[in-house]
Amino acid sequence: MIGGLFMSDYLGYMDSLLIETMKKNATDLHLCVGSRPLMRVSSKLVPVEGTDIIKPELMKMIAGLYLDDNKMEQLNTYKSVDMSYSKRDLGRFRCNFYLQRGTIGLAIRSLPLEIPELESLGLPASTEYFLTKTKGLILITGASGSGKSTTLASMIKKINDKASVSYYNGRRSG
Repeated sequence: MIGGLFMSDYLGYMDSLLIETMKKNATDLHLCVGSRPLMRVSSKLVPVEGTDIIKPELMKMIAGLYLDDNKMEQLNTYKSVDMSYSKRDLGRFRCNFYLQRGTIGLAIRSLPLEIPELESLGLPASTEYFLTKTKGLILITGASGSGKSTTLASMIKKINDKASVSYYNGRRSG
């Protein structure tokens, strides 16, 4: 029990926020002391219905749920720490805990459970050509939320799907 609540209560709170985030097809969930939880839906920040203003103690408890001692030390030293989180049947999430004005904040980006096919992303046809190269560097750039991680994941999926190499007893075949 922490602060009069069970750990499962804090996990339940976070799960309910993440469920609502996914229901609304939100790309991000923001938890910041002094405001209600906010979701980014269609590039606009909207409060999560039925939630209260977040207090510093709540954010400390949430950080304690997800960050081990090393990550907590990193947060205190560098004022920011990244981690990933996944919940079966709900989704995968990229999380950034940060210190702001002496309190803990959290930004969560939702990631799809399934990696989309490269062709479904609307990229130029020439994109696939780069995947045939064995040397060089591919840079994927863009603003936050523009699809860089999705593009990279889809490219890696395409490479892996095309690879007809398998290993048996440590020897390459195929």
